[in-house]
Amino acid sequence: MYESIRFARCEQSAQDAATRRYWRIPQRTLRDDAQVPSRTALIRRLGALARAQDALTANAWEGAPLGQIVAAELSPYAGRFAMDGPLVNIAGTMAQTFSLLLHELATNAAKHGALSNADGSISVSWTIEGHGDTARLRFSWRESGGPTVSEPAQKGFGSALLEAALPANEGAGLRFAPEGLTYEIDVPLLAISANASGE
Repeated sequence: MYESIRFARCEQSAQDAATRRYWRIPQRTLRDDAQVPSRTALIRRLGALARAQDALTANAWEGAPLGQIVAAELSPYAGRFAMDGPLVNIAGTMAQTFSLLLHELATNAAKHGALSNADGSISVSWTIEGHGDTARLRFSWRESGGPTVSEPAQKGFGSALLEAALPANEGAGLRFAPEGLTYEIDVPLLAISANASGE
């Protein structure tokens, strides 16, 4: 009984933290941009959350497959991306976080990166390293064929989200290599997966 109460409190705490995080999306969006562009950005970011909700609902809230999240956010760019990785079910609020991360990456690529011209492409891959409690998810987003990349002078909401949304991320994060932006995630599978066995 006491174990159930502790679990319920932990779950509620996680939900409350997620709620506070997502309420910051409209606040930060409206502060970052001019009024009309900010409304468009807000609608699109909320759309990313809605797509994550759809994926979770379709899977009876037992997690959303990472491949499904990637495909949903990159669906407007069919033929311009490739993805490869094992089945990983991303749990609850983490599915929403991944959806937002991928939305920001795709939006940036369409505006400034590999999707802003006719020749660029994106490679998305992930692996599971290790087993059991020590298993880790290693995720990679790599752009190529786009304009020469340089680090922006100022960081907006998207960059802040990509760097801070996963506190346990021990990967390299964002890299503004001249040949193409890369983004890497290296997190404990237990922290993000609904079926974190690593088997």
